[in-house]
Amino acid sequence: MNNISKVQLHPTLIVNEQDPDWTKEETDYLWSLCPDFDLRWIIITDRYEWPDKTRTMEDLKDRYYSCVRGLLAGRTPESLMTASQLETYNSYKWDKGFPSPTPFLRLTDPDIV
Repeated sequence: MNNISKVQLHPTLIVNEQDPDWTKEETDYLWSLCPDFDLRWIIITDRYEWPDKTRTMEDLKDRYYSCVRGLLAGRTPESLMTASQLETYNSYKWDKGFPSPTPFLRLTDPDIV
């Protein structure tokens, strides 16, 4: 079972995580891809296209998981979470600095196709 099925998230992202590199529209676009591809990050990264932005898989995961944590903390402050809620909250930690073990090639890259 993946994490998206553990937490019922509102379909419209209302948390504005403060990251000047991301707009609400771009974040909403990322959030629209996540359920479409069931959080399969390789596919999401391959399909992700935003004008004048190049995002790595780590960028996309970092944005998604930081927003999920923001939503969860907005519902129940971390200091008031039950053990179960805290476990779920901590399961959404993502370290952007820790690279994926395998490099990613875009399946739609014209040099490959």
